[in-house]
Amino acid sequence: MPTTGLDSSKYDLKLLGGRKMKQRGHQEGYVKTISGWRVGFWCVYIRRPDESEVRRKRQQRLGKVSQMTLRAVREELYKIIREEPSTTVALPDGEQTFGWFTENVFLKRLVRDRRNITGIVNRYILPSLSRLPLNRIKRHQVEDCIFSLKGYSESILKKTRRVCSTILNSAVDYEYISRNPATKVKLPPHKAVDQRIITPDRLQKLLAALDLREHLMLRMLWTLGLRASELFARRWRDVIGNTLKIEDRVSRNKFGPTKTRSSRAHVALSSQLVMMLNAYRETAKFTEPNDLIFCAVRRSFSKLNYRRGVPVDHHNLLRRFLVPKLEELGLSRMNFQMLRRSCATFMMVNGSVKDAQEHLSP
Repeated sequence: MPTTGLDSSKYDLKLLGGRKMKQRGHQEGYVKTISGWRVGFWCVYIRRPDESEVRRKRQQRLGKVSQMTLRAVREELYKIIREEPSTTVALPDGEQTFGWFTENVFLKRLVRDRRNITGIVNRYILPSLSRLPLNRIKRHQVEDCIFSLKGYSESILKKTRRVCSTILNSAVDYEYISRNPATKVKLPPHKAVDQRIITPDRLQKLLAALDLREHLMLRMLWTLGLRASELFARRWRDVIGNTLKIEDRVSRNKFGPTKTRSSRAHVALSSQLVMMLNAYRETAKFTEPNDLIFCAVRRSFSKLNYRRGVPVDHHNLLRRFLVPKLEELGLSRMNFQMLRRSCATFMMVNGSVKDAQEHLSP
């Protein structure tokens, strides 16, 4: 990895491996397992122009748990520490841009929620800030970036502000800038949060017009309060007696961990749902334990081709099937989030807010 523009006449980096520390982990580094990755941590001393020194922690993903032994990971970390002058993030020479820092420093050392944060950065932040010099970014420029998203939901605006502030905080930690210009940035007017729910009468009218497969999908979403990405990742082996095991999710044909840790759980199935699942399994084309309960269907003329191992894309299901069916029945539009919200609403009517919070984590 090349150096990052260190002016050797002004700065000097020293590894903690070259001096004695009270904690051995600071001197030789240490390894943690985070979200299935082996992540190495170590420290460096950075000498400032005024001859003062500051200690900074570094981290880097070294490999997946399933692909590297702990011994191999420690050897790789030891190699990185010994080669620190050519691999460390050095202090800037004043020419780095926000986009350069984000792509070459922040994202490379990002461990948690990498995919979601990368999407927010590329879609909402970099188009406005990527070419700005990192050490000259002002608060009003960050506000302009956020206000350019006027009309988006409050959730998107808050996520974008949080990620932008996190990037700039990282730049402060790495001594690229002295303060975070994203502090106290305000949000623009945003769309009102959709709080609509689906009444039982409306849902029953829709379910009565559906075949067993689609009927079972919507009933499970409405009764169990699952996310669509969690339901369509379920396999027959996840049906254990009167419970359904939730351990992962799928989005755009890619399987991954659940949105939150509390979403990994066993959800109780009613006797009616168990009977419907058994009836559907008798007619389903793929019923092996590792087969998906609901696999994707491709319509070829009047023939249905079931695609083994390919999960349902809930965006396509909503757009191509559910919306036309609602229009045919004269019902207003709905989405899968409304089913989940309806489940929480009726749980609070028959239970408590705490019950709904424990069952439906945000």
